[in-house]
Amino acid sequence: MGKKVLILNNRSLMRKMIVRTFNNNGYTVVGEARNISEAVAAYKNLNPDLVIIDAEMAYSYRIKAIELIYSLNARAGIALLSILGPKVFIVDPVDPVSDDFIISRLPEDHPLLIIEKEFSKSLLNYLNSLNYASFIIPSQAG
Repeated sequence: MGKKVLILNNRSLMRKMIVRTFNNNGYTVVGEARNISEAVAAYKNLNPDLVIIDAEMAYSYRIKAIELIYSLNARAGIALLSILGPKVFIVDPVDPVSDDFIISRLPEDHPLLIIEKEFSKSLLNYLNSLNYASFIIPSQAG
């Protein structure tokens, strides 16, 4: 079994695409959450290695989710995934007990970049099937 992943995304279709992408790339998605309370409960029960949070959620909502997960485990692995790019960002606490976070782009050799590229392809394929691909700038889509 690969690294355990928990997905926090309020859109069902996006969760399904993210789950498929992670599962197809050596990770094991152990849980999905639509909101903060589901994510916190799932984190407590499943103890994932990584939590993927939708970067398109409202800023205050994302920060609250990050704060609550870090309150359970100051060393939790958290990344933000944006479908507007797509882009993956790493979240690190400045101080485990503070509300301050560093959100930075993944280093070029990070394994999640494979996920980013695969997710980008999956999203583009889905949008192509709906004839919405013209809304995605090719340089950002993969």
